[in-house]
Amino acid sequence: MAARSLLIVLIAALLSGCAVIQASAPPRLALLAPFEGRYRDVGYEALYAVRLAIDDSASDIDLFAIDDGGSLRTAIERARAIQSSEEYVGALLIGPHATNTDVQMALTGLPTVIIGGWGAHAAGDHVVSLSNPDALSQLTAVRSDNITQLPELPFTGDERYALSQMTELHSDLTGVTILSSGSLPSDDFSERYLNSAEFAPEPGFLATLAYDATRLILIAQRPGASWAEVRYEGLNGVFTFADGYWQNAPMYRYGFQSGTLTSLPD
Repeated sequence: MAARSLLIVLIAALLSGCAVIQASAPPRLALLAPFEGRYRDVGYEALYAVRLAIDDSASDIDLFAIDDGGSLRTAIERARAIQSSEEYVGALLIGPHATNTDVQMALTGLPTVIIGGWGAHAAGDHVVSLSNPDALSQLTAVRSDNITQLPELPFTGDERYALSQMTELHSDLTGVTILSSGSLPSDDFSERYLNSAEFAPEPGFLATLAYDATRLILIAQRPGASWAEVRYEGLNGVFTFADGYWQNAPMYRYGFQSGTLTSLPD
């Protein structure tokens, strides 16, 4: 797939430092996410939403989609490479490895947005999480759990349990509840998202959060901006921040019904 070949080229350039950067090159935005392995669908769902948000904003920023390598160690290494490059003005994190506290800290000084909750705490003044902090106390599945082996039912988990492959891995998902502050996309957003690229996957709530996260980064990376002063009205509501969290963030409950991810009643 052409998109995956591009990712490999981008990663190689990032890690080797051999790419020639012109003085007039536009600023870079990093999307650190899984693009291979078990959680690859997370990265690709976010990728097309980020591209759409950049196009809608008419920004000259360059998106660099960087695979997290499928482990915490490689995610930290790639975060350090991003932080050490003066060309990057912001970072978006998504997935169970990229959102880890150590990865966040490796990006200190760079405006950073966690797309969703992922059972992670926002670590440092440079980071905000697009989640409701109260969700952390309601999760009964821990970050180390793997979606191939479900905790004892019923349980409440983070965004990883919303993957479409859950229906392929498990015959019975009754009792699985997923918490997120992301809303399911409108028909208009879904149409624009799917029409934005030939291989764009069906968007879910991570796509709407990734879109809003991108618009937020474009505001926060401006000289003199701080998260405490950012205000943005997006697909998921009004965004303001305090102590690393989205103030008055909604908290939606999702589950699988007949193999389809749907909203659950409160």
